[in-house]
Amino acid sequence: MNNKDKDPLNFFTNLGDVALSHSNSPTKLTVILAKVLSNRLWLVITAVIVSAGLGTVVGLINTNHKQVNTPGTKTSTAVGIKSSPSNNTLASKTNTVVSPSIINKPTTSTNLSKPTTTSTNTNTTGSTTNNTTTTSSSNTNSSNNNIIPPSTPPPTISLSSSPSSITSGGSSTISWSTTNTTSCTASGAWSGSQSTSGTHLASSLTTNSTFILSCSGAGGIVSASTNVSVTAAIDGCSNAGVMAPCIGSSTTGASGWGTPVFDDEFNGNSLNTNNWASSWYGGGTMNNVTTSSSNVSVSGGNLVLTLASSSSGALVDTYSGSGAGTNFEIGTGYYVEGKIYFPGNGPTIYNWPAFWTSGPTWPNDGEIDIAEGYNGTLTSNYHSTSGANNGPTVPGNWGGSWHIYGVDRENGVNYIYWDGKLVRQYATNDGGAPEYIIINVGSGNTGVYGVSSQVLVDYVRVWK
Repeated sequence: MNNKDKDPLNFFTNLGDVALSHSNSPTKLTVILAKVLSNRLWLVITAVIVSAGLGTVVGLINTNHKQVNTPGTKTSTAVGIKSSPSNNTLASKTNTVVSPSIINKPTTSTNLSKPTTTSTNTNTTGSTTNNTTTTSSSNTNSSNNNIIPPSTPPPTISLSSSPSSITSGGSSTISWSTTNTTSCTASGAWSGSQSTSGTHLASSLTTNSTFILSCSGAGGIVSASTNVSVTAAIDGCSNAGVMAPCIGSSTTGASGWGTPVFDDEFNGNSLNTNNWASSWYGGGTMNNVTTSSSNVSVSGGNLVLTLASSSSGALVDTYSGSGAGTNFEIGTGYYVEGKIYFPGNGPTIYNWPAFWTSGPTWPNDGEIDIAEGYNGTLTSNYHSTSGANNGPTVPGNWGGSWHIYGVDRENGVNYIYWDGKLVRQYATNDGGAPEYIIINVGSGNTGVYGVSSQVLVDYVRVWK
């Protein structure tokens, strides 16, 4: 090799000429190049060129072959060339290469798994090289396949009691509402199936009570409870600090307020017409009968009211418009009490007797049924423009025996006492309008007349 051949530019020019002149004889070309490149430095350079790009050079020279490269895809052609007896062609070769640019790129922002990308180049004589890229991943777009269905909302309960603190024998209203429920069951101080919303009157409570409600729905089961605190009604004392007389037993009556503002002991032989009218507005009708003064009498220290027949009964009241001389009425802050014998047998009450108060304008002025026998039972009821508020049957043997019945009328609330025990309390809607006292007997379900029908009254007393 002369100095000209050592010049790099001339070397590559000569090398190109050799390659062109022997491109159709690969074996011969290899031998010639080896001799030309005897210099070690150029031998190293030639080795690099031959290993990295000779195939490309030959491919460019050979007009019978075309190669198409896809950006980002690495291609290579083997240095080894196979000759065929019939013709000289480039042997078909398939190379599989993993693309680094794709390996490091996840398919989604949250999917950290690496996909595998395969690039396949097929070079066949007389055909165009096809590059096929296939990307596979164990997880696809999370927005499509990893959708979590919305959860079913859980059920809820709102449960309360009003009032939450009462005196023994009183009542409390249980109220509740729910969401996302289909059924409810009560337990504790009440029981049975309940609607998913509503109210329940818990009456005649004598001990502390817990009301539990459990409801279920598609989202599960939920429970709630409310407590009602019950304090003992002490014989002879007022209720919850209300200024009322100390109520005694069925024999002693009320005491502690001194002299009553109204008191009739019925110790004479006739009705005191200064205190009482002997009929309803001069013979009017009440409780299915005509009220007749002939059915009213006083004897043996008692007022006697008789149901003479199914159409003739008895009534007395303290209203002057009905015939009483003094027109005695009560407002709020009064306690009215009477010791009365209602006809009947044990828990059963005969006919339709009542001890009550009411105003001249009904129902605006209100009606307080301190004790009323109807349909065979004795209850305490209330009427106003809000409608009827009827109490439950109070357990006891009220028929055919003496008992003391009273009402403590306060602003917006009434307290009912039987035999010195609070049996009921409730809110009122009468504005504290004046009311007069009424005692009567009418025709009810049993149809008992004459002596067996008589209502007896030992006394009526009022304190303020």
